[in-house]
Amino acid sequence: MRHLPSRRTIAHVGLHKTGTSALQRFLTSAESQYYVACRSGFMDVFNASVAGKNLLLSNENLSGSPFADDGLTTFERYQKSIEAVQSLFNPTGYILGLREHTKFIESCYRQYLAEGGVLDFDEFFGRDSSDSTIDLSSHAWKERIEFLHGLVGPENVFVYLQEDLSKQFDQVLAGLEQFLGTRFEGKARMANRNIGVGVRTAKILQTCNRIDVTLRKYHLPVMRGRFTKMLGISSPRVCRKWLGWVPQSRNFFTSEEMETLKDRYADDWSYAKSCRRYVSTSEAVAA
Repeated sequence: MRHLPSRRTIAHVGLHKTGTSALQRFLTSAESQYYVACRSGFMDVFNASVAGKNLLLSNENLSGSPFADDGLTTFERYQKSIEAVQSLFNPTGYILGLREHTKFIESCYRQYLAEGGVLDFDEFFGRDSSDSTIDLSSHAWKERIEFLHGLVGPENVFVYLQEDLSKQFDQVLAGLEQFLGTRFEGKARMANRNIGVGVRTAKILQTCNRIDVTLRKYHLPVMRGRFTKMLGISSPRVCRKWLGWVPQSRNFFTSEEMETLKDRYADDWSYAKSCRRYVSTSEAVAA
């Protein structure tokens, strides 16, 4: 298949809930040698590519949805999405964001509810992952990294961690600039983190979603429809913005469950850290 022309094409493929949107806002507001395509139409991307500009594709959906009712595992959706990107644009490099596993799962559940999900957290990610909506193997990040390594080589894959992006952005940016061979100039700053829902507001949002299912069944207006979203009163926005004062836990896992899962994913998380293309401040001080 003939690929779209450009001097260099890099794909930033997420993952979901790893600071992708915040990084996109930074990249699009800064000046560099790349045309950053995150919400661009196909013709804008095509014209920039034909003009010979370096192309930075950035969209978390390029890594596949972490939850979908399509009979595929999350890794299989990841593979299919990346293969489609490779077939059309033939990127010479990939940027991949990762996150500590328990925080990733909890954040995905918040997103699942924001998109209308109705399952309890235990149903979304149960003790038996084969019955879960979101499934992660014991080496979830390693297989994703190695899949990209197999496509373009380890030297052409930039891995960053959401925790570093949030707390040590300068180190991540320096590594990213070196990887891309450019500087991001201007007054751009990293945006603040999104405000998510806690356990209690998640229950409220889940209830609203279940009511919406009934309303939709009878062709009645729903609480998270286009009109309520336009007015800023959709159920996800109300729960995220207006109920942030409600005292509640931010963790859906119990402390015991969290420790068990961290032990389960310890080797995988260590591997992800070892694949970063920058040195964090804490590690530099320790050295």
